[in-house]
Amino acid sequence: GSYQELEDIGWEEYFQRDGIMLIEWGNLVPKAIPADYLEVEIEQGLEADERLFKFIAHGKRYKSVVEELAKICGSWG
Repeated sequence: GSYQELEDIGWEEYFQRDGIMLIEWGNLVPKAIPADYLEVEIEQGLEADERLFKFIAHGKRYKSVVEELAKICGSWG
């Protein structure tokens, strides 16, 4: 798909709403991603049912989110 196809379906209207939007393969349409977002990478761990999550903040808004997630996850250990 292209950015034009996203515009045709009203893509930008979704960013005006409250809530969370998940975008798989967002790197294929970087022009469509806002400057402030939270990137989540998911990888398979050593075990078949193990998943590793990496949270990457882009912009000030999500820096504090990642810091809070680190505190929560650190308390599980």
